[in-house]
Amino acid sequence: MSQLLEAAAGVANACEPIPGVVTGGQPTLAHLAALKRAGCEVILDIREPMEPQPFRAAAVAAAGLEYINIPVSHGPLVRPGTPHRA
Repeated sequence: MSQLLEAAAGVANACEPIPGVVTGGQPTLAHLAALKRAGCEVILDIREPMEPQPFRAAAVAAAGLEYINIPVSHGPLVRPGTPHRA
């Protein structure tokens, strides 16, 4: 088991699909500190702004990590000007 995955122990659905990339549910503040010590550099948050967020980007930055939010919606992906298919 990698150091990153060990640092994420206890995070719901934590896994390392490719070396150096750990995915999972909501980490705690303690997880953020452990991930930083294990070499993590970035936290990628895919929640939409309306979803509960136990901590904000400032907490991630305080742990010494970069925070990036790319909201992923449950609806269909549509680009403006692209024809829609039924």
